[in-house]
Amino acid sequence: MDGSSVTDNREQRPGWRQQQSASGITLIELLITISIASLLIALAAPGFRDVVTRQRISAQVQQLHTSLILARSEAVKRGRSVTICPRVTGTSTCMTDYERWESGWLLFLDNDADLEVDEADGEEIIRFYDQADGLQIQWNRTVPLTYDAKGFLSGMSGGTFTVCDPATEATLPRAIIVSMNGRPRVSDTTSGGAALQCDTGGS
Repeated sequence: MDGSSVTDNREQRPGWRQQQSASGITLIELLITISIASLLIALAAPGFRDVVTRQRISAQVQQLHTSLILARSEAVKRGRSVTICPRVTGTSTCMTDYERWESGWLLFLDNDADLEVDEADGEEIIRFYDQADGLQIQWNRTVPLTYDAKGFLSGMSGGTFTVCDPATEATLPRAIIVSMNGRPRVSDTTSGGAALQCDTGGS
């Protein structure tokens, strides 16, 4: 029996072609599968984006919270005033708009509490922090923070930092509340318990 006879006999078996067709999928079935998959991805994408944004906000809050603790501890350890202020991007200079911190910030010894780094007076920069890419950091006071040698705030009674992503309304802002004695704490509300607001008026 030659090979052609085997092939012919197989093709003549009842249901063989139906079984052959059932082993694959049609173009319509493929298109339906792709459509369903695309729909599921579209539904999941916003939720995933919010998760990523929340993680970014949490990381930024943690960094700022840690830097405030560092500024306070350095002031006590060195027995000198330490200022933490928003910086002009890429420089060691404080911004004059003390309410916006997304361009980064810096810690420095500030012996005369003049909010400027005076190297001739023995003042030095303790640490730089880079800008918060895509996030907004707002301080609700018009002056930066200066800790005195005892770790207390100098010339102010505390305030609140609000960290958020102004492009994502569904992502809740987070706050760092600095108390009267200079201690920072992370919060999901204002000091009075109200909901935090993200200022979308621009950076």
